Amino acid sequence: MLERCWSRQVQLEALQNNDHPWPSHGVQTMYEFGEDIGGMERSRYFGYSKDLYHRDHFDGQFLNEFPDLIGHASYKVISSNEQPDGTHKVVVHITAGAHLQNAARDLTFVLKRKDVGRRKGAFMTASLRQM
Repeated sequence: MLERCWSRQVQLEALQNNDHPWPSHGVQTMYEFGEDIGGMERSRYFGYSKDLYHRDHFDGQFLNEFPDLIGHASYKVISSNEQPDGTHKVVVHITAGAHLQNAARDLTFVLKRKDVGRRKGAFMTASLRQM
């Protein structure tokens, strides 16, 4: 449970301070934690098939889908549970920053443990969707 929380926590806290320590650091962190992005296969990170092999493709789509996550005011985990397929579903309540009149919404992270590669053993985001 601790590793799943850490993965999600790192991502959300990076987005709260998106441009620290460098511009778009938060969005880059989301890209780096994407379970099936960065390769030549299409990804279902956003819930539908999308070409995300290059970070620019991810950045543009992420900013279109989740502009309220950049500089959000707070987040709270509503639920977290393991699914029959071995993934972990984490529902998070996000309160956007003052720049969006403190709008709020719930998001679902589907986390999957990486089996191979340099991030072997880490929980990666297989998908991020609005509830």
